[in-house]
Amino acid sequence: METYLTPEKAACYLEERGVSFKVDSLAVMRCKGRGPRFFKLNRRVFYRPEDLDAYLAGSVQIVETVDTYQARVGAA
Repeated sequence: METYLTPEKAACYLEERGVSFKVDSLAVMRCKGRGPRFFKLNRRVFYRPEDLDAYLAGSVQIVETVDTYQARVGAA
């Protein structure tokens, strides 16, 4: 049986993975057509954990500083 998370539980799930989203932020993202995939059952909103994980995986940005770049390429 699949696990479905309410927006409140989805926010907790994301927080456990180091990403802080408020329930209101998830609602705004839904209205703007952004954010994690969700579905509605009657009028209630639910998220699947695998969709939250996929959203996090797709949202990762690699940021490199000058110091880490120089260390990586061996520049002096």
